[in-house]
Amino acid sequence: MVLPGGLVDNKSTGQAAVEVEGLSVRFATEGGTVNALQQVSLKVAKGDFVSLLGPSGCGKSTLLRVVADLLQPSEGQVKVLGDLPAVARVRREFGFVFQEASLLPWRSALENVRLPMEVGKFSKHRATSRKPEELLELVGLSGFEKAYPRQLSGGMRQRVAIARALVANPTVLLMDEPFGALDEIQRDRLNVELLKIWQKTGITILFVTHSIAEAAFLSSRVVVMSPRPGRIKEVIDVPLPYPRNLELKDEPRFGQLTGRLRQLLAHE
Repeated sequence: MVLPGGLVDNKSTGQAAVEVEGLSVRFATEGGTVNALQQVSLKVAKGDFVSLLGPSGCGKSTLLRVVADLLQPSEGQVKVLGDLPAVARVRREFGFVFQEASLLPWRSALENVRLPMEVGKFSKHRATSRKPEELLELVGLSGFEKAYPRQLSGGMRQRVAIARALVANPTVLLMDEPFGALDEIQRDRLNVELLKIWQKTGITILFVTHSIAEAAFLSSRVVVMSPRPGRIKEVIDVPLPYPRNLELKDEPRFGQLTGRLRQLLAHE
């Protein structure tokens, strides 16, 4: 369904983009075994925007890295679009945006976005539906194609990182606290821009944050996680309609939602 202004209705179709079943992750350290995740089960529908919310050290980023095939589970399994994460990675079914933009300083914004197209057998596994120039326009950086990272603000560098993650036309976008290092004004601005990108592309987003307000504002569902060992405490459906703007944060219903999330995080 297309909303006014050409936005895509991202209502979940019921088809699973990410499936996590009985996932446990343990790390061996000098001090003994650390249980990062314990018996986590979760389904993320195609087209959904799901945030993982919890205190530092609860395993949010660990879960994201297992989905991305950067870590292996100790128990349980994860599937991305019905396949193992390793298969999805080879097919470039997901893009990853880290907290730091990690741009190559000697490449322009446009050249950084093009980078995934130059690595591996790009055309064999993935065909981009948008040119890098179009992706920079999508993230609001038209006119900055030739700018180098040192010439861009932190928020602008993160926009380049998002465009780079989208160049392979992924089905799933994994985001690990991408705005955590930004000030509140930049963070609000990029939250709005991210929602526009999500609604225009119809991509599935799995988003890690420790900000209650950010999770409530962005998400169609919020997964509240407990302190280590990380478990899913509750999954909250967000009853706020899209598209959303920053004025929503001043409404009583938004305050009620953030209050509920805060209570869930406080009671252990």
